[in-house]
Amino acid sequence: MELTGIRRNGALALIIIAWLCVIVIGGIGFYDHGSWHPTAIAAAATLIPSYLVYSGRIDATTRMLLGGTLPVYPAIMLFQAAGSSLQMDIHMLFFALLAAIVVMCDWRAIVTGTAIIALHHLGTNFLMPAWVFPDGADLPRVILHAVIVLIEAAVLIQVSLQLERMIERQAAARREAERLEQDAAITREAIAAKQTLVIGALGEGLKAMARNDLTARIDQPFPPEYEQLRADYHGALEGMRSSLDKISGVATRIDESAGDVSHASNDMADRTERQSATLHDTVSTIRSVSDSISETANRAVEARHVLDAAQGEAEKSSGIVERAREAMTNIESSAREIDQIIAVIDALSFQTNLLALNAGVEAARVGEAGKGFAVVASEVRALAQRSAEAAQDIKTKIGTSNEQISLGVSVVSETSETLERITARILQISEFVATIAGSVESQATKLREVNSTVGALDGITQQNAAMVEETSAAARSLAEQSRTLAQEISLFRLGQAGSVKAAPKLARAA
Repeated sequence: MELTGIRRNGALALIIIAWLCVIVIGGIGFYDHGSWHPTAIAAAATLIPSYLVYSGRIDATTRMLLGGTLPVYPAIMLFQAAGSSLQMDIHMLFFALLAAIVVMCDWRAIVTGTAIIALHHLGTNFLMPAWVFPDGADLPRVILHAVIVLIEAAVLIQVSLQLERMIERQAAARREAERLEQDAAITREAIAAKQTLVIGALGEGLKAMARNDLTARIDQPFPPEYEQLRADYHGALEGMRSSLDKISGVATRIDESAGDVSHASNDMADRTERQSATLHDTVSTIRSVSDSISETANRAVEARHVLDAAQGEAEKSSGIVERAREAMTNIESSAREIDQIIAVIDALSFQTNLLALNAGVEAARVGEAGKGFAVVASEVRALAQRSAEAAQDIKTKIGTSNEQISLGVSVVSETSETLERITARILQISEFVATIAGSVESQATKLREVNSTVGALDGITQQNAAMVEETSAAARSLAEQSRTLAQEISLFRLGQAGSVKAAPKLARAA
């Protein structure tokens, strides 16, 4: 804002303060039921500066008039407060209103207000002391107030001068900025014209590039400061043409390589698939063999259990045969003892027969008296004869029985030896079967491990097959994309053979 505008705003603010003071004076008069003359004087003193300010005349005279008017209001308030305890406090209003004058940034208005305050204090101190101090005339106090007012005025004048210079410098700076802005606008227009030329030429070149034409050059020279831009455009154009040539060649080579990769991937996929099928069959076969061996191992374990049971039964049979052999031996011993008893019986029968024979001979010798005795002797001899025959028969049967018992003992002994040999063989067979069962179980375990390993290998082979299939698909996709890239590049005009060579053929697929 210019200094004039600041001073106008400051004057308007002071006019508002002045009318507020008039209202306060009227309020004091109304409150004290005093005369209306102070209010009229204050209003009359305010009318002239108010008219000048609102009419737009904010010259030095108006500012000085306004600066001299403001001290009038505290002077009237001192008159109204004569004899009151507030009379001394109202002196502060002089300092406040004097400080308010600085808003107009005019040291002359401050000097005018200071002069009015000084004249008021000196005049009333000598002429009407009661209008200025409650205790009457007091020259030292007037001098003290004068010193304070002068110090304040000096400070306010200095502030006003600095504000005025600062505002003037700001105004000058603003004017200089406006001038520079005008120069800058002229410069911008010139630059805009150059830029329009440059942008138009570049736009045409870029439009040609958008149409895939890389042969469009900018022949019109640019302003010197933009000439490098034209050179950069041509360099970028050449770079793009060179890059597209290289990309076209790379696309062709990628297409060929992708075809080779796709073919190799398909071959590998076929081999991997066959390998996977073979491994799958191998896994099935090994699983079947493993199950068969596991079944054999189970049967071997069962055979071992049967042999263990047979061994137990053979051992029991051996014990039974041993007891039978012992019983037969005992029977043989008993038979021999019976044979001895029969021999004794036979001897007794012979002796009895001899005694009976002798008794018969003696009875015959005796004659008729020994006839009864002869009969008894005959009966005894017959009985002895039958006893001898029975004993002989028993001896014969016992001999035959002894022969059978001896044969039975021999057979039982051979049976016992045979059972012992069978038991030993069964024990050997049990050990062999246990060894076979352990070996078969170990083979079954190893086959299960082999089956697991081959199964894992089968899974890996299937994963490889899937990966090879993905690789083959990726190779086919790469070939298709390289063909698309070559087709897109062929749309550009590069200024060599009219356009990039035709897109390469799609890579072969298996």
